[in-house]
Amino acid sequence: MPASLSLPLTTNTVFCAQAGFEAARQIEALPAGHPSGRLHGHGFVAKLRASLPANWAAFPGGEVERLRDVLQASAALLDHRLLNDQVPNPTDAHLARWMRDRLDLPGPAELGVQSTAQRGAQLDAAGQVTLWRRYAFQSAHWLPNVPLGHKCGTMHGHGFEAVLHVRTSDARGPSATTTSTRSGRRCTTS
Repeated sequence: MPASLSLPLTTNTVFCAQAGFEAARQIEALPAGHPSGRLHGHGFVAKLRASLPANWAAFPGGEVERLRDVLQASAALLDHRLLNDQVPNPTDAHLARWMRDRLDLPGPAELGVQSTAQRGAQLDAAGQVTLWRRYAFQSAHWLPNVPLGHKCGTMHGHGFEAVLHVRTSDARGPSATTTSTRSGRRCTTS
């Protein structure tokens, strides 16, 4: 490509941090009999991603440490507490919004909260929520249309994982879904 037609190269560095907190909650909006409608506890993980201006940290390279300190300060407000006393309807999505609103950051940031390794919520910089849930299962099968003698032509098993993403415009309702599936090292998105 001639120099006169080259596109300018821009760099946007995104810094990441995570913090954990232990807390109890009761999600009263769930149908009667749902296990999460009762008082229960979790070890939560909050993950923060932000673009930061130059000189935001005390020294170059200190951005991640300062970002972690900011996130830990927000998580400390919830640690070892009954979340219902702090956040109305303390779902993962509402916790992410509540925590992000209390961050002392110079600009927009993405914040995710996961209550278990199988589910969580991600709040993007524009305030859109993506809820996700991971499902795993094992299954046996054989493939009938492979060449004779191919190992997949006999009964065998695999572990499978599907991750369902539901994107919402706010924490109250879904607007679109995508699913990722994984088997071994393969990953496809539909």
